Amino acid sequence: MQNTYWFNVREHENMIRNDLFPYLGLEAKHCNFYQLVEMMLENYFYGSLGTDLVSMSKRMESYGVPAEESEEIVLNTKNKLILMIQSVMGAFDDADVFEIEVHPNGDLLVTRLSGYVGELTEEETISQIREGIENGDYYPEHLHRLAYGK
Repeated sequence: MQNTYWFNVREHENMIRNDLFPYLGLEAKHCNFYQLVEMMLENYFYGSLGTDLVSMSKRMESYGVPAEESEEIVLNTKNKLILMIQSVMGAFDDADVFEIEVHPNGDLLVTRLSGYVGELTEEETISQIREGIENGDYYPEHLHRLAYGK
């Protein structure tokens, strides 16, 4: 099963831009910080090592932001981003797999692929076939025979 969610993360990129303004000046207004937002999302969805708090803080420090401030900016933005996502998508199952895309206009596309359920028992398979037949779904004759033992 697959669910698709659309978000807009432009506000979160603007939060980073405004927090960096005292350090970068007008240059902050012309920079693209979607890569930082994408790093936060990858850390949240995938737990990537290259996108941990230290890596993101170091990226901020490369812009001339003090270490304490950079960590605060990252955590503040990431927490608000996660809150927005969780309020719509709810809790995650460990078996869920996600694909994320951040578009240049700030749109975030999250595709949730439900995890592997495991093999069905024979009774569960027969039950699903019977349910489908009763709903009017098409099943080949050999599955009719399997479901009803004829």
